[in-house]
Amino acid sequence: MPDITVIIISYNPYMKVFSRCLKAVAAADHGSLEVEYLLIDNNSQPDLSTYKEVQEFLAGCPNSRVIVEKRQGSGYALLCGFANSQAPVIVTFGDDNEPDENYLTAAMDFAKRNPATGVFGPGIVKVEYVDGAKKYFDKYKWVFQELHLAEEKSGTTTDVYHEYYPAGTGMVARRKVVENYCEAVTNGEISAVGRIGKTLTSCEDSQLVWLSLKKGFAAGRTPLLKLNHLINGKKANFRYWKRLSYGGGLSFLPARYEIFPEEKKTVKNTGLEVRKSILRIGKVVVFNFYKPRFIIISIASQLGILLSIYQINDKKPPKILVWLKNLLGLD
Repeated sequence: MPDITVIIISYNPYMKVFSRCLKAVAAADHGSLEVEYLLIDNNSQPDLSTYKEVQEFLAGCPNSRVIVEKRQGSGYALLCGFANSQAPVIVTFGDDNEPDENYLTAAMDFAKRNPATGVFGPGIVKVEYVDGAKKYFDKYKWVFQELHLAEEKSGTTTDVYHEYYPAGTGMVARRKVVENYCEAVTNGEISAVGRIGKTLTSCEDSQLVWLSLKKGFAAGRTPLLKLNHLINGKKANFRYWKRLSYGGGLSFLPARYEIFPEEKKTVKNTGLEVRKSILRIGKVVVFNFYKPRFIIISIASQLGILLSIYQINDKKPPKILVWLKNLLGLD
């Protein structure tokens, strides 16, 4: 029985980045820990197993294997990894994550010291633009989860967001949390499937955190967990940032209300929500009038939220919102 399971999820990977992920995971110190490695191929073309770098990883890491999940969507891939994992502690990496050499031992250390914490993640995330990026992107590394915590943080509040809520990047979860999540999906309580192909809807990682909190566990982050988030040229650009913000806005409330259905009643009045979004955008314009890109990003995010509210209430959105979505080139 392994002590810890490492899940790496990938779909049509960018090998310049994926190879660094594989090398870092393979080289990570695991001390006396028994490690299980699962590479979840989310229907890549060609198959992950055909890559030389993957074959080298499998040859160098005992108890490792590739599992193909044909259902497209990062959420399905995550479920596949959970269902096939055996350890009491599970670490999940994307194919653009490069963990620190002490990541596994630090994860187990934190888990032992904090038995009431169900999910946790890195307190140090450094974003690296591997293909370069325009200069202004240096100011917006937080978009890709850059973070530098000086101390460990944790809590049990179920609000929309806290600094101690871990993101999917390098998230660690306990077996009980994973079982609760898989059961909720099986029972139809959770339907978010994450990103599918080129779409940028998400929030399956947020649902895992919220569900853990709802079940009485704490969530946390620790600076002892460190990784590099490797962003390629297809992501380090304004168009991707715009689509990412829209996708996050579109998926956030539906994902939130699946975990906390009692909150759904707060968005029955679509007209009120439109006015709220206009007010939010107005504040952004006033305080960021010298940042036109940030204003467009904020509009994309609010547009996603508004369209999701119409969807939640089973109403057809106004044509002007659809027109604006098409004008901004969002999908």
